[in-house]
Amino acid sequence: DRGLGELIFTGTGSAVPCKHRNVTGMYLRMNNGNSMLLDVGEGTVGQLLHSWKSTLLQSSSSSSSSGSDEKEREAALFDEYRTRLKGIKAVWISHPHADHHLGLLRLLSERAAHCGSGDP
Repeated sequence: DRGLGELIFTGTGSAVPCKHRNVTGMYLRMNNGNSMLLDVGEGTVGQLLHSWKSTLLQSSSSSSSSGSDEKEREAALFDEYRTRLKGIKAVWISHPHADHHLGLLRLLSERAAHCGSGDP
């Protein structure tokens, strides 16, 4: 069971980002695990990684922190990152301004590096 889905605002700063507000981007994951991005501003992948990592660390914080547990946690984080990247099935760009699409290249390169170029 993957829950009810997830909506992450990766940025709401529009064309004027600041320290606390990245450029435009939203991540929507459905309950079947598939997801889509609505606009992919520069830094969107980094924001997703930060959000996913903090969520996953909170859910696994009850375990002890021995060396082997730490390696297992890092492996689990990488697997989840890979699974979520692979789950992105569509990207919607609302309009051709740079603050809505400059993160697309990093998204594609991260998917190719971590999921293989043959995965849909």
